[in-house]
Amino acid sequence: MSAATPLYPEPAVFKTPDHWRSKAPRIVVIGAGGNGSEVVDTLAAFHHALVSLGHPAGLHVTIIDDSVVREPNLVRQRFWPCDLGQNKAISLANRYNLMLGLSWTGLP
Repeated sequence: MSAATPLYPEPAVFKTPDHWRSKAPRIVVIGAGGNGSEVVDTLAAFHHALVSLGHPAGLHVTIIDDSVVREPNLVRQRFWPCDLGQNKAISLANRYNLMLGLSWTGLP
Protein backbone atom coordinates (compact mmCIF):
# COMPACT_ATOMS: atom_id res chain seq x y z
CA MET A 1 0.00 0.00 0.00
CA SER A 2 1.43 3.39 -0.99
CA ALA A 3 1.48 6.48 1.19
CA ALA A 4 -1.88 8.19 1.29
CA THR A 5 -2.10 11.59 -0.31
CA PRO A 6 -3.53 14.24 1.97
CA LEU A 7 -7.17 15.11 1.42
CA TYR A 8 -6.51 18.82 1.73
CA PRO A 9 -3.67 20.81 0.17
CA GLU A 10 -1.41 22.98 2.24
CA PRO A 11 -3.36 25.63 4.15
CA ALA A 12 -3.56 29.05 2.53
CA VAL A 13 -1.49 31.82 4.04
CA PHE A 14 -3.14 35.22 4.15
CA LYS A 15 -1.01 38.31 4.54
CA THR A 16 -2.50 41.62 5.58
CA PRO A 17 -1.04 44.56 3.65
CA ASP A 18 0.96 46.84 5.96
CA HIS A 19 -0.99 49.95 4.93
CA TRP A 20 -4.20 48.32 6.26
CA ARG A 21 -2.65 48.33 9.72
CA SER A 22 -1.71 52.01 9.73
CA LYS A 23 -4.31 53.68 7.49
CA ALA A 24 -8.05 53.34 7.19
CA PRO A 25 -9.04 50.77 4.55
CA ARG A 26 -11.27 52.49 1.99
CA ILE A 27 -14.58 50.78 1.25
CA VAL A 28 -17.21 51.78 -1.32
CA VAL A 29 -20.82 50.68 -0.78
CA ILE A 30 -22.91 51.05 -3.93
CA GLY A 31 -26.57 51.23 -3.00
CA ALA A 32 -27.99 52.34 0.33
CA GLY A 33 -31.32 50.54 0.21
CA GLY A 34 -32.30 47.30 1.94
CA ASN A 35 -28.95 45.51 1.69
CA GLY A 36 -26.72 48.57 1.45
CA SER A 37 -28.09 50.22 4.60
CA GLU A 38 -27.51 46.98 6.53
CA VAL A 39 -23.96 46.75 5.17
CA VAL A 40 -23.25 50.35 6.23
CA ASP A 41 -24.65 49.65 9.71
CA THR A 42 -22.41 46.59 10.03
CA LEU A 43 -19.39 48.53 8.76
CA ALA A 44 -20.03 51.15 11.44
CA ALA A 45 -20.00 48.42 14.11
CA PHE A 46 -16.83 46.95 12.56
CA HIS A 47 -15.18 50.40 12.51
CA HIS A 48 -16.03 50.87 16.19
CA ALA A 49 -14.58 47.43 17.02
CA LEU A 50 -11.36 48.17 15.10
CA VAL A 51 -10.84 51.47 16.89
CA SER A 52 -11.67 49.90 20.27
CA LEU A 53 -9.04 47.21 19.65
CA GLY A 54 -6.36 49.80 18.87
CA HIS A 55 -6.46 50.35 15.10
CA PRO A 56 -5.33 53.96 14.55
CA ALA A 57 -7.91 54.85 11.88
CA GLY A 58 -10.72 52.28 11.61
CA LEU A 59 -12.48 52.33 8.23
CA HIS A 60 -13.25 54.99 5.65
CA VAL A 61 -16.52 54.31 3.83
CA THR A 62 -18.00 55.99 0.77
CA ILE A 63 -21.72 55.35 0.18
CA ILE A 64 -23.17 55.86 -3.31
CA ASP A 65 -26.91 55.96 -4.06
CA ASP A 66 -28.97 58.33 -6.18
CA SER A 67 -32.41 57.70 -4.68
CA VAL A 68 -34.24 59.49 -1.89
CA VAL A 69 -35.87 58.05 1.22
CA ARG A 70 -39.59 57.34 0.74
CA GLU A 71 -42.15 56.12 3.24
CA PRO A 72 -41.99 52.42 2.20
CA ASN A 73 -38.23 52.50 2.90
CA LEU A 74 -38.88 53.09 6.60
CA VAL A 75 -40.18 49.54 7.06
CA ARG A 76 -37.17 47.51 5.93
CA GLN A 77 -34.24 49.89 5.65
CA ARG A 78 -32.12 51.82 8.15
CA PHE A 79 -34.04 55.07 7.83
CA TRP A 80 -36.30 57.07 10.13
CA PRO A 81 -39.25 59.41 9.43
CA CYS A 82 -36.92 62.43 9.76
CA ASP A 83 -34.99 61.11 6.71
CA LEU A 84 -37.96 61.31 4.32
CA GLY A 85 -37.06 63.18 1.12
CA GLN A 86 -33.31 63.12 1.78
CA ASN A 87 -30.77 61.31 -0.37
CA LYS A 88 -30.16 57.83 1.07
CA ALA A 89 -26.36 57.88 0.83
CA ILE A 90 -26.01 61.34 2.35
CA SER A 91 -28.50 60.54 5.10
CA LEU A 92 -26.62 57.39 6.18
CA ALA A 93 -23.20 59.04 5.96
CA ASN A 94 -24.38 61.99 8.06
CA ARG A 95 -25.96 59.70 10.65
CA TYR A 96 -22.80 57.68 11.27
CA ASN A 97 -20.56 60.74 11.04
CA LEU A 98 -22.54 62.44 13.78
CA MET A 99 -22.95 59.30 15.87
CA LEU A 100 -19.34 58.10 15.78
CA GLY A 101 -17.40 61.25 14.87
CA LEU A 102 -16.42 59.93 11.44
CA SER A 103 -15.78 61.54 8.07
CA TRP A 104 -17.54 59.03 5.82
CA THR A 105 -18.77 60.25 2.47
CA GLY A 106 -22.24 60.00 0.91
CA LEU A 107 -22.54 60.59 -2.83
CA PRO A 108 -25.83 60.94 -4.70
